[in-house]
Order: sequence, then C-alpha cells, then structure tokens
Amino acid sequence: MPVLRTISFPTGVTCLAADNARLADCARLQHLAPFDVVFGGHMLCTCRWPSRPFAFCRAAAATTAAAAASPQLALLVNNTANWQPGFLEARKAVRQGVLGEVRSVSCVFAAPLGWLFEGADHVRWSRSEGSMRGNGFGWGQLSHTFAWVFGVTGLTPATVFAAAVHSESTGADIHDALTLTCTNGAVIAVCGAGTAPDAGFKVVANWVFGTRGMLHYGG
Repeated sequence: MPVLRTISFPTGVTCLAADNARLADCARLQHLAPFDVVFGGHMLCTCRWPSRPFAFCRAAAATTAAAAASPQLALLVNNTANWQPGFLEARKAVRQGVLGEVRSVSCVFAAPLGWLFEGADHVRWSRSEGSMRGNGFGWGQLSHTFAWVFGVTGLTPATVFAAAVHSESTGADIHDALTLTCTNGAVIAVCGAGTAPDAGFKVVANWVFGTRGMLHYGG
C-alpha cells in the first residue's frame, strides 16, 4: 500500500507528499482509496522526473485538481531535475546571450528500457488510454528532453514532424526522431532510443548552437 508523507513548512502549511514511485504503486491497485486522504488537503507530488506524475490515476488527478481549485488548497508538482546546478548554468548562459541567438538544438536520449516498453507487466507504459494517440518512449521519456530544451532555451515550437519505430510485441514507440521549427526560425532535432544496450546508465547529449557559440550538456 502506498504511503504518503506529511511535510510541514515554516509558514505553518502542511502538505501530503507522494513520489512518482508510490503513485506507480497505486496504479497496480484496483481502487483509488489511498488518494482519499489527499482530497481534503494540500498535495505535493515530488519526483526527479515528473513527466506524468498523475497519468497513472487520472480519476484521482481530476478529483485532486478540483479540490486544489479551492482558495485554501494547493496542488503542487515539483520538478527538481530542471533546477539542478547544471541546468541552471546552461539556462543562464543561453538566456544571458552568451551563445547569441539560438539557431539550432540537437539532442539524443538513449536508455535501456526495452523491459519497460516491451514488457507484458508494464502495459501502462505501452498501451494507449483515453484520448492518447500512442504510448511508449516518446511519451514517457522524451518529455524529459523537451523539458530541458524549452527550459534552457526559451524557444517556442511552431511546427513538428515525428517518426517512430514501434515494438512488434506491444506497439509502443521505442525509437523516435522529431524535427521542430520554432517561432524565431530556429530548428530542433531530437532522437530517442528506448532499447539501447544496458550498460547500467542512460545517455543524454544535448547541444545548443547560437550565433556566438555553442553549448554541450550531457552524461
């Protein structure tokens, strides 16, 4: 059973906090009873990569959002990854004009997640639900890349073209290629590989090219 933590702030406000792992545990349950306790109070969802923190329990999300609409209640989603030192330095360099005007961005994100997107026990990561037009690596992982790109550069997308390779067993997209044009004329190219060899880590490589210089962020 998921466990919700209580967080008290110096201002006297108390929040109930659930991380993404515990929300994932809730998805395996046949009911949403564990969420009943948060509907009457503040809720803070914490996750290093909160790409879709409430996607597991849409009914709970709708109810939580409705409760948070009250002037006395707050619904908070914390994205700690986009406030790490490396991200902040990259954002500062771009926003202060060190690179000049951004003209192009190129990104690669590779991860050994075949077990997740092609596994029979993880259908929520591969099966479309509701109004979704697909599911897979592009949905559950490349959101991290785009959060970095738009957070660092401030670019606004205008058009997008995407192509994908889908799993023969689950139908999930496992390899993706996207090209975007932006309102300032810049272009963005993103490549995702969801079934990379398992070397014990993911690969992130982002390049930002401007009229005065370039920036590389990766690991």
